[in-house]
Amino acid sequence: MSRMHAATKPQVLGLLMLLTAVGLAQRNLAVLPVLALAWLFQLLTVPVSAHMMGRAGYRTRHLRPELLAIDELDDVVRRATAERAEAEENDGGSHQT
Repeated sequence: MSRMHAATKPQVLGLLMLLTAVGLAQRNLAVLPVLALAWLFQLLTVPVSAHMMGRAGYRTRHLRPELLAIDELDDVVRRATAERAEAEENDGGSHQT
């Protein structure tokens, strides 16, 4: 989970190689800005999507804790859960008549 960004590097590099091959096969300079834009879009969005997938997996507890050396989010999640429960408890008492 903590190294999800590493899974995106081969994808972005592979796409760069593919787009380079398409650019060389086309032999047309007009296609280069489109290919560069496609690669730039992937370069910017793939790490974000990997982070979101890792975050969703952590939040739904689809992880194997024995594989984590350090769980940096555990304290944050516990604190947020306790604050949410306390807020609900305080909010619930004020609505009683």
